[in-house]
Amino acid sequence: MQELGFNYRAPDFACVLAHSQLKKLPMFARRRAQLKEIYDRQFRDIGELVKPLLIEACAEPVLHLYPLLIDFAALGRERARVMADLRELGIGTQVHYIPIHRQPYYVEHSRVVDLPGADSYYEKALSIPYYPLMTDQDAERVVRAVRGVLGINS
Repeated sequence: MQELGFNYRAPDFACVLAHSQLKKLPMFARRRAQLKEIYDRQFRDIGELVKPLLIEACAEPVLHLYPLLIDFAALGRERARVMADLRELGIGTQVHYIPIHRQPYYVEHSRVVDLPGADSYYEKALSIPYYPLMTDQDAERVVRAVRGVLGINS
């Protein structure tokens, strides 16, 4: 974030799209829950250096991301290299999100803040594919690719 800004208006086409997508929300929620179960089960035993972000909730959250927390330093791997290796296998990944206190705007306009928890999370976070149109086989392929790239046997 380079500049502070606000834009609270949604254009008409975005509202129409949102309205049509809301009809699909129950299906999206069910499918994401199924994918979460696959990932949780497949990554549960992967070891201390790679952990799924397991969420214990009293409700039924519909997650929009599935981040893994990977100790890249302990594995002797750079996150950018892991992402590139996964991309070569057709697996797109993302880093969500740069902590607010590290955003350029806030670095320039705020006092220095030490938030070691946020920094530690950011250093380890890697979001793997997680969307309702994924098949079970897609999710299992992602798991195999992550394990292979990180050198962790199944």
